[in-house]
Amino acid sequence: MHVRDIPGSHLIVFCQKNAPKDEVIMELAKMLIKMQKDVFNSYEIDYTQRKFVKIIKGAHVIYSKYRTISLKDT
Repeated sequence: MHVRDIPGSHLIVFCQKNAPKDEVIMELAKMLIKMQKDVFNSYEIDYTQRKFVKIIKGAHVIYSKYRTISLKDT
């Protein structure tokens, strides 16, 4: 999971063969925005499977085949 447009804001979820349930993904996304140093009114959290995350030079990553959750800070 990664908060879009905020460097370094990510969460890695280890799971077995089955993907986490939507409710679990939503709770993890809420937890991720609570850990942010910068406070915004809304956040977009992208998530994908590890096999779609590629590490590139300079400790950056690119990812594909992702889904996005939009949340407002409460």
